[in-house]
Amino acid sequence: MLKDLLFPRGVAVIAGSKKGIELAKVVNRSLEHSYFLGEYSEEVVRQAFKCFDGVILIMSFSGAVRVVCKYSTKKGEDPAVVAVDSSGKFAIPVVNSHWGGNELASLVANSVGGSAILNTQAEEVGIRPLEHLAKLLYAKFEDVGKLAKVYSHVLDGGILCAENFDPPSGFDYVVTRGNCSFTVKLGRGCKEDELCLIPYELFVGVGLKDEARDIEDRVPGILAQYGVPLSRVKGIASIKERAKSVADKLNLPFRLFSVDELNSLDHDCLSPPSDKLREEGIRGVAEASALMMAGKGARLLLRKVKAHDLTVAVAGVVDV
Repeated sequence: MLKDLLFPRGVAVIAGSKKGIELAKVVNRSLEHSYFLGEYSEEVVRQAFKCFDGVILIMSFSGAVRVVCKYSTKKGEDPAVVAVDSSGKFAIPVVNSHWGGNELASLVANSVGGSAILNTQAEEVGIRPLEHLAKLLYAKFEDVGKLAKVYSHVLDGGILCAENFDPPSGFDYVVTRGNCSFTVKLGRGCKEDELCLIPYELFVGVGLKDEARDIEDRVPGILAQYGVPLSRVKGIASIKERAKSVADKLNLPFRLFSVDELNSLDHDCLSPPSDKLREEGIRGVAEASALMMAGKGARLLLRKVKAHDLTVAVAGVVDV
């Protein structure tokens, strides 16, 4: 589940050449929430960097570095990238090690019997990276430039105070009260000694089959499983009227979309529809509903989760 929480938008697997395709398929089958996008091409890599939280490149480390240099845009928004040689001996984080790269390299290495090469100080001293907080709290750092200064304080044995949130498991150096030189704040308006995490406003899309039952309990259960804070969910959306029962139970607004409305959504990061939806001419339900309700500037935060006869996805926007 750690991987799912760190990679809610999923992990893309790309083969750098035909030689790496078989290993790429093995890696893809061994990981949950992963998607084999095929052999390397500019279009495939561009989609992976834009739409996924993690990218596994089956190619040499130097080749992966060149890919990252070409497609990387902004720290904290780019995916964690791991390079794996075509024989599967080594899995090496290329960029964004603290944003899940180290965990992803370890998962890949374990899945193919290789070794993960990790080289970050936080892992060396045994602390959970601060960057994980952004993932777990469904938020984004207001100023990632402050991370280095805060890390220096923590690595010297200092503690951080949490404001407006309870520290998740594993962050022993983040406390709810104490004598702190720095504060991690869930909210805006940071002072010099504060590190702000801006929370996303969250919107949930629901897709369901006619036989789906007990959705009022199951949908919140799935959201809880992926750490989605219900207190920040602003609405529920679907093409099925029955999904309104979830919104009613959570006392949230409900938005009913038509097939034509969802099909009109122009978004590069939608997952491929099921065979059934494709037959009915529907591009997707859960992800498209969440994004449509979230509105302009929305980001897909949780790629659709399949639970037998229903799917759930989460989109978010930062209130500017």
